[in-house]
Amino acid sequence: MENRRGSGIFLGVVGVATLVVAIIGATFAYFSASATATNTVDLQAYEFNATLSLHQVSPTSANTLIPMDPEVAVEGATDTNNTNLLYALNKAGCVDSHGLQVCAVYKATIVNSGSNDLTLSRTLTTTVNTAGSTAGATGFVNLKYLDLTGPEGSFAHGTLTDNVKDIESVVGEYVELGNITVGADDTEELYFVVYLDEVEKDTANPNSNNPEMGSVFQGTLTFADSGYEHQLTATFNVGA
Repeated sequence: MENRRGSGIFLGVVGVATLVVAIIGATFAYFSASATATNTVDLQAYEFNATLSLHQVSPTSANTLIPMDPEVAVEGATDTNNTNLLYALNKAGCVDSHGLQVCAVYKATIVNSGSNDLTLSRTLTTTVNTAGSTAGATGFVNLKYLDLTGPEGSFAHGTLTDNVKDIESVVGEYVELGNITVGADDTEELYFVVYLDEVEKDTANPNSNNPEMGSVFQGTLTFADSGYEHQLTATFNVGA
């Protein structure tokens, strides 16, 4: 009888430990997503001789995106990189102070080989936003886009939220990103960051980002001249 009782206690402990591990694993997997980019084809025409490429700059290894509140203070930070997004961009390649990926930085490179300056309008169109398989899944509704004003992570402190764009959740809808000018026979490099905004949690809704679990997103960047006669496009993906 003593041996049976001891075995029962042991199995009970193992069962609890297994449940704890399962819960922790499910929590992290619940918000996991990947971020990749594909390059566009070149587009050339009379007086419009330009190419566009797009690639992910950071992170270089981790590739699992979780929600982040960009303005939350980083515990123990003593320099200007004292919020989640500042820390992730400038200190750790889009990884937060806990070692988890919270954003992805991309670089778009436009080469103008023509003899005229090009003024291009920029838009970001949602081309795919597929909901996950869980009950109540919605697709991504809290993805954010932010231009960086220089090479990776090089921007003025305090201006992070001034130009944050809400990425459209409806397929076919787009957000305007403003115009750029690329000089004749010149190259322009543009950096931007994408992150999943953490919804404010409360007692009644402690897991507000849950409906975005398992979603798959694709966005198309378009650079167009006046009249949209010529366009350069590139895509990036967030999701499983």
